[in-house]
Amino acid sequence: MSAFKAQAILLLSGPGNHEELEKAKAIVQSALSPFSLAIDEIQSINIAGRLILAILISCDDAHLPAIEKDVREHCASLHLDVAAELL
Repeated sequence: MSAFKAQAILLLSGPGNHEELEKAKAIVQSALSPFSLAIDEIQSINIAGRLILAILISCDDAHLPAIEKDVREHCASLHLDVAAELL
């Protein structure tokens, strides 16, 4: 059983190709590294010039707004939409 209080999903979407998808994964992992959380699963889709990245995390629910903000700031250069939702 995880010591974290909640699970959340981070969703990123926007224009891109396979190379940009890999760059997005690396940027997100860098953005998440200062936080106390666990990455439970990562799923990605790259189709028709669009990329979608879904990351399931376990974290303290009070930290989710800061996590979302940091991921959004780190991904701004890739023009990705970022959303976070507690599950």
